[in-house]
Amino acid sequence: MHSYDLIVTLTVIILVIIFIYLFAKREERRNKKRYTFNPYKLNIKRLDQLDGRQFELYLYVLLNELGYSDVNLTAESRDFGADLIFTDSKGVRNVIQAKRQAPDNLVGISAIQEIYTSMKYYQAKKAIVLTTSTFTKTSEKLAAVNGVLLINRNDLHTLIEELKKGNRFRARKILESEPYVISEPWVGYKDMNPVIKKGYTVEVPEKEAL
Repeated sequence: MHSYDLIVTLTVIILVIIFIYLFAKREERRNKKRYTFNPYKLNIKRLDQLDGRQFELYLYVLLNELGYSDVNLTAESRDFGADLIFTDSKGVRNVIQAKRQAPDNLVGISAIQEIYTSMKYYQAKKAIVLTTSTFTKTSEKLAAVNGVLLINRNDLHTLIEELKKGNRFRARKILESEPYVISEPWVGYKDMNPVIKKGYTVEVPEKEAL
């Protein structure tokens, strides 16, 4: 009789454990955010409707579909300046900062600074800033001096359309193109520096006056 009671008790305990496990798994699935980003269906205008994290997730799918290896999506916070990391067809590790911005909201120099400084942390050889917008003149200049590849709205549109046509090679060629590079060493501000007068009075040039 005691043995029967023990078996019943153990059976009930096992069933309760199974129930708790299945319930926890169901809740886990329910709490997970699920998105569908079919790179063969989405166009540049559809990307304008995504938020920043969704855009990064789309690019994660896109990079995998292009056949790249070691594709990684960084954390939403404390990403050290890079949103995605991948290894290109030449075996070179790349870091990407993704900027999902409106066409009239140009990407500034902070994106160039952040992605360039992230290279050492992620042990990458190439840096890319990719956007649904375009870039300011100063960000283009800073990118050119530091060898950062800029992919603007038109480039991204072309990349997407080439993939849709089945031209993965041409699509990858955009991501793997060499950045525009200029050599423009800093030569100082010449006559723009403030002048220190008697009594430590600082005279600021007119165009720089506060």
